[in-house]
Amino acid sequence: MIEIENITKHFGNKAVIQNVNFKVEKGETVGLYGQTGAGKTTLIRVLTAYMFPSSGKLTILGYNILSHSHEIRRRVGYLPQGVSLYGDMTVENYLTFVARLHRVNDRHRRVCQVIEEFQLSRHTKTLIGKLPLDLHRRVGLAQAVVFNPEILILDQPTAGLAPDQIMEIYQFIKPLTNQYTVFLSTHTWCDVEQFCDRVLMMDKGRIVGEKRLKMSQRRVEPRKVAEPGAISILAEALSISINPIFR
Repeated sequence: MIEIENITKHFGNKAVIQNVNFKVEKGETVGLYGQTGAGKTTLIRVLTAYMFPSSGKLTILGYNILSHSHEIRRRVGYLPQGVSLYGDMTVENYLTFVARLHRVNDRHRRVCQVIEEFQLSRHTKTLIGKLPLDLHRRVGLAQAVVFNPEILILDQPTAGLAPDQIMEIYQFIKPLTNQYTVFLSTHTWCDVEQFCDRVLMMDKGRIVGEKRLKMSQRRVEPRKVAEPGAISILAEALSISINPIFR
C-alpha cells in the first residue's frame, strides 16, 4: 500500500531525509521511531503528499506522489503533529466540513458516528480553539477517519499529553489499528509497544534499523521515556550495537 524507494528531501543544501526505503503492507500498523529532529515529521509530510521529495519514488495505493498527489490525499487520513485545526469552527461544523470536502455519502450519519466513536457528544458546539489538548487530539483523530480512508497516518499522536491522557487516547487509537492500515511516528517507545506490528528506526534522516514486534512485547501502561534513555531502548529493541548508529 505504501512503497518508498530511495526518497531524499533537501532543504537548501541540507538533506533532511536521505535514501529512505521501506514498504507498508495492507493491514499493518508500522511505527516510525526516532528522537526529535530525526526527520520523522518531514517524512510524514512527504507520505501525505503535502511535501514532495527531492528525489526517489513514492507510491501509495498505486498512485505516484508526483503525478497523483490529490488522489493520495483523498485516500489517506492524516493526523498532523500538533493537529492544526480550524480553531474558530465548532467540532460538529469542522467534521461536517471535512466530510463534505471528501464527498462523504450520508454526511450527517457519518459525522454523528465519529462524534460518538471519539466521545465528543458533549463538545459538538464548542469552538475547537477552546478545547484542551486531549480533546483537540480526539477531534484530530475524528477528522482523519470521518471520510473512511484506506490508510491512516498519525504524526506523534501522544505528544504533549499527560500520562492519564495518553492512556485515554490509546483507547481511541487501538480500534483504528484493526480497521485501517496505520503508519505512525513517535519519539515515545511506549507508543510503538502499544500498537505496532513493525517499527522503523530513524536517525539523522535515515532508516537505521527495523524490527517486527511480537504480541508479548506489547505493554498496557504508558511509560514516559526521556530522550537520552530512548537511545538505549532503541538499541535493545533492535538488538543492535548502539555505537555504529548513534554517536
